[in-house]
Amino acid sequence: MLKKLCLITAVTIIACDGDSVNPFPNPTVTLSPDSITILVGGSANFTSTVTNWTGSVQFVTRNEAIAQITSPGVVTGMAQGETYIVASIDAANARDSVRVRVTPSGGQT
Repeated sequence: MLKKLCLITAVTIIACDGDSVNPFPNPTVTLSPDSITILVGGSANFTSTVTNWTGSVQFVTRNEAIAQITSPGVVTGMAQGETYIVASIDAANARDSVRVRVTPSGGQT
């Protein structure tokens, strides 16, 4: 019994020797759907799924003149064009994006 206890203690000391242990290994953020088409003035929902992370996720649009995030998970078309909504966990270098196409006429997909 004493030999097993010593071995466990030695492994613990080696594992803790100067190396910080990340409590959230491999955080990821995933947005869906992959792309959205909306009308100018229209809105659509997207969802974000975050794993191995309890901190904040930042959402930005690459071009606010074309599409804006008007509330969590909602994008609104401002002008005709194409842009991306990007979700990121900066501390973990994890990112995903949704392509947003804004059209003057047509349907929402």
